[in-house]
Amino acid sequence: MKMINKPTKKELLQVYYLEREIINIQNMIDDIKNSSFNSKVKDSIPTGRTNVFKDYTGEQATIITDLSAKLERLKHMRLIEKINIVEYIKGIEDSRLRQIVMLRCIKLMSWQEVANHIGGGNTAANCCVTFHRAFE
Repeated sequence: MKMINKPTKKELLQVYYLEREIINIQNMIDDIKNSSFNSKVKDSIPTGRTNVFKDYTGEQATIITDLSAKLERLKHMRLIEKINIVEYIKGIEDSRLRQIVMLRCIKLMSWQEVANHIGGGNTAANCCVTFHRAFE
């Protein structure tokens, strides 16, 4: 995302979606690591005269390696997006809008958390409206 011009809402919210994807992939890795198929478990598949043993450990290692590589790419993308957003935020003149964008797009707070953090009678609804109007 190049921040030469004012970013779109979609660009600003990309960090949020990258964060969700990172969490989902990390959960998948954890699930595989904690699954009942550990290195001692083999599946015997009858094939006539002999049995074929399936190597779940090898399959798990391959999947974990692939997911871990994807996880690292996503984390790098998230970092780049955050840097770009911070650079954009520096140019926002309105302090309240600057805070809203930082809290929502960098710290990934809910609208209620943003309003509570800013204080001053702000509500989740008016913080949300301010954000969306700024990027219409």
